Amino acid sequence: MIDQDRLLELADSYLKTLISEATGSLSADFDSSAPFGELGIDSFRVLKIVKELEGVFGPLPKTLLFENFNVADLARYFVEHHAATLESRFEEEMRTAPGRLAVTVDACAAMATAAMVPLAQPVQPVQAAALPLLVLEHDAWADAGLGPLVREIFERHKNDGSVSRGTRNIAPNLFIGSARKGFFHYARSKNVFLAYTYTGPTAYFPELAAELCRHCDAHGLELNLLAADALAALGGEPFSATPFGVLQRVQDLQNFKLEGQAMRRLRYQVQKFEKAGHCRTEEFHCGSDPETSRAIGDMIDRWCAGRTMVNPLIHIVKEEILGDRLDRAHRIFLSYLDDVLQNVILISPLSAQLNGYLMDLEFYHKDMPLG
Repeated sequence: MIDQDRLLELADSYLKTLISEATGSLSADFDSSAPFGELGIDSFRVLKIVKELEGVFGPLPKTLLFENFNVADLARYFVEHHAATLESRFEEEMRTAPGRLAVTVDACAAMATAAMVPLAQPVQPVQAAALPLLVLEHDAWADAGLGPLVREIFERHKNDGSVSRGTRNIAPNLFIGSARKGFFHYARSKNVFLAYTYTGPTAYFPELAAELCRHCDAHGLELNLLAADALAALGGEPFSATPFGVLQRVQDLQNFKLEGQAMRRLRYQVQKFEKAGHCRTEEFHCGSDPETSRAIGDMIDRWCAGRTMVNPLIHIVKEEILGDRLDRAHRIFLSYLDDVLQNVILISPLSAQLNGYLMDLEFYHKDMPLG
């Protein structure tokens, strides 16, 4: 009879060693319950780790490390789905007395206990809070006390950064201010703290940013903050700013015309595409037509084929579309040229106050006409 607990211990130790070697930045004794995002494992390292694991276990879901948030979860996945491979790999160790394990019985018990405790502990009532909260967004939404607050802030103030499908993969944690009026999505790698996007009232941003700055100073963390505008200082501390991208907004979209001088490049692109043949754009509702869903999946595959690295988020979205699991808040639009699919766009809704959408994801094949 297989000792499941022993197999789980061995799988846990093996995965920690493999992940440590794949990242090159972690020691093999890191906490098994620590979320991968907290360990600085970004989407590129995820792909590397999955590739290493596939060399042992065969084909695996590209979303494996997103569906299993830490080593403890990942070890349970492999014991459940690949027990035979683990038993073969650790045949000798399975016959070894427990005392010869590198991990002590006490440590294993502590790890098992840690794995059973939710990553986000139940929070105190909002009115009693006086300190910022740092918590996985997934756990914050699930918490009976904190969930309604986070949901209300998100729905009222969701913006380009917070609605993006990639935000939860890049920055899966929340820094919720002590006033409980807003939060930052953040990621952390060693002592580098990235505040990826802010959600909350505009007037509360300086207060929360200053509080975050104090938190990082107190914990020896190097704060990096993405913002739409350059910040000269936070809480009296000077900041340097590096521009790295461009955000274009089309205001008053319902009255946007192809004639005019502003945004000439955008108008030119649309007009050029129209001249390539009979073109049409239509909205697609997930689950309405399996054949169209498969065509969208094929387009995503063609888009991925031309790239050396693809964010695992793309595979997640593809599976959600094929399985009719995509959140209905997102909308999909398809562009055809002479009845041949050319382009797939996913847009995500902003708050009622902003009254718009983020063009979140776009997929197209390499031969699509310009525009």
